[in-house]
Amino acid sequence: NHDCYNVRKDFCKHGRQCRRRYTIDDYLDMPEYHNIFTRMVARNVFPYSNTSVPMTEQDVAQASKILQGFAVVGLQEAYESTVLLVAAAMDVPVDDADFAMRRVSGTAGDSHAIVETSYMMPVHQPYNFASRLASALQDSTKMSSAEELLQKIEKANHLDMILYTYVYKRHCQQIQSLVRAILQHDSEGKVHPLLHLLEPANRANLVAKVRAVSQEVCRAMP
Repeated sequence: NHDCYNVRKDFCKHGRQCRRRYTIDDYLDMPEYHNIFTRMVARNVFPYSNTSVPMTEQDVAQASKILQGFAVVGLQEAYESTVLLVAAAMDVPVDDADFAMRRVSGTAGDSHAIVETSYMMPVHQPYNFASRLASALQDSTKMSSAEELLQKIEKANHLDMILYTYVYKRHCQQIQSLVRAILQHDSEGKVHPLLHLLEPANRANLVAKVRAVSQEVCRAMP
């Protein structure tokens, strides 16, 4: 609960001992933490500020328009397909190391290099808020059920959810197009240029995962 961004004066500052622990319910009652994604993109401001002017769906439209200027907008829960789309946009083939769960951060021989873990969620599953509420409920003193907490999260961040749906739809359209191209090469006994550096087993596994995104998750999008 350390406040590294000076969001509120009553928050404890980094390096100091906190007098109280804020729960997810507390944060959901603070407008600074509502629709952060939309505010940051549409208004180009520090995401935890500028809450005096109410946000509307016009902000979502503005954010969507801005994101259209990006070749790829990645999704953490669709890591592998995001990497593929970035590689395709940059016309650079992917390598097995691009999908490693653990990697060294730093240059070769750097004594300060550290091993980082990539937080890769299953590529075939969309982000599911409900499945991640159990731990939040342990800290909650106001909510009586995961369903009630989910409703409160959705109400506080309804604009972000609209924007997220737009981003996910666009991601699905892009990955479906890329998967069709990859499968076309496969049907001709060829390897798509984007994948030729991968080991055969890893290539087949990756294609299966990304294909699942286009066939299962994307089909279920509204």
